[in-house]
Amino acid sequence: MGQQLDDELKIYKRIEGTPQKYPGRKYVRSLLGFFDVSGPEDKHRCLVHPPLWESVLDFLFRNPVQRLPTPILAVILHRLFLALDYLHTEYIKADNIMFGSSDDSVSSDFENNEPQNPCPRKELNGRTIYTSRDLRMPKDLRAPVLCDLARP
Repeated sequence: MGQQLDDELKIYKRIEGTPQKYPGRKYVRSLLGFFDVSGPEDKHRCLVHPPLWESVLDFLFRNPVQRLPTPILAVILHRLFLALDYLHTEYIKADNIMFGSSDDSVSSDFENNEPQNPCPRKELNGRTIYTSRDLRMPKDLRAPVLCDLARP
């Protein structure tokens, strides 16, 4: 079974364990349950959610002018902001928002510096554990990316 699906299941279980007090919690898709199905080659995990209709994109294409009517857009945005507020309050924090970069020289500098100035490490139960090294500022920064939601 796929790691991505296992991670998604962990996130749903974490959400399920949070207090109901947040108004935006009900605007994040919930999980009713899950089960495994054995196929000829492998097992497949199935997540069970409350039924939904269609995506905003599909709804947009259904509309002849391909625009959302103002009242519908207002409801979508209001509920989306409530959902984001809930996620921000419970899960989003500064250390799981990371910047991207296309500056490969940061990695090259790290690789070239490592043989002369290795980062601290220790051996524990036959595994080598390395300390993180501070990297220099890249020449360009890309948009921030939300990550590590599956971690507490």
